[in-house]
Amino acid sequence: MPAIQTAVGTLSYPHLFKPAARSKAPAVGGVEVPKVYSAVLLFDAKQIKSTAYRILVDAVEDLVRTSFPKGILGKSIRSPFRDCDEKENFPDGYETFISAWSNEKPGVVDNQREDILDSGDVWAGQWARFAVAPFSYENSGNRGVSFYLHHVQIVRSEGLKRLDGRKAAQESFDKEYDEVDEI
Repeated sequence: MPAIQTAVGTLSYPHLFKPAARSKAPAVGGVEVPKVYSAVLLFDAKQIKSTAYRILVDAVEDLVRTSFPKGILGKSIRSPFRDCDEKENFPDGYETFISAWSNEKPGVVDNQREDILDSGDVWAGQWARFAVAPFSYENSGNRGVSFYLHHVQIVRSEGLKRLDGRKAAQESFDKEYDEVDEI
């Protein structure tokens, strides 16, 4: 399936430059947990009403109809659209979220579609959109739909608050020691 652009949402848990383990499970028998590139996108009520969000939902529903004809999304078939109330560490004001992942490094671009090469330029709290492809899965008795992450576009950074609480270096130091003569 070709990639679909998501609605603009708030980026969370970006692992876009270096893969991270999908779970915190320890290595078993010397085999490490596979690492993937991944990110989460949070949506508020306004973003859920957007055309781009509706197109994404329609693509998932079409995939469920073809992959699991007797399945019901959200009941017998796990949905990739999850309620933000499931996670206690998400900020207030968001209703749903999606997670997308890939074994391959996604492209990351800015609003002018220029490559972002420095991982420090991407952080939780920025507005972003993903290029994703929904896929169905059956694993250990679980059936559902998830999103393959193709690329990420950082749409806005200016004036946005980081979700991880980290401050910029310029804001982290006070002027108390600006004129240190000798230490």
